[in-house]
Amino acid sequence: MKIVTLFVVLMAVVLYAGEVSVPEFVKQTSAVKINEHIIIDGKLQEKSWQRRGISEFYQSEPNQGEPASLKSEVWLAYDDNNFYVAAKLYDNHPDSIDVRLGRRDVSYLTDEFDVYFDSYHDKRTGFYFCVTAGGTVHDGILLND
Repeated sequence: MKIVTLFVVLMAVVLYAGEVSVPEFVKQTSAVKINEHIIIDGKLQEKSWQRRGISEFYQSEPNQGEPASLKSEVWLAYDDNNFYVAAKLYDNHPDSIDVRLGRRDVSYLTDEFDVYFDSYHDKRTGFYFCVTAGGTVHDGILLND
């Protein structure tokens, strides 16, 4: 099994007619404070990434709320200046991963890794960051006014 980038959603929020309803499968987690220098190179060799990662994930598509069909491991960490997200994402058929390169901030139907932050903890607004298997990135603001 090779480590590859695939689609994972760390957090999902479902909003119904102005009332906030959080599905049972949505879990809460915390980031770990670190003191070591992190090198952003995709190798995950730092001590911070050697601890046990988050591995309980659920599908958003095609079967919302069902356990993830492929193994994924994600770590969250922060220091005085940065927030870090690291992930090992596995695929039984890495030759079928869609690695199309696209324009920044343009969403494509492709394999991607997304991180959503409810930074105001209001379950209505937030920020998201995405990277596709081909290296295209996009980010944005989530609103439910």
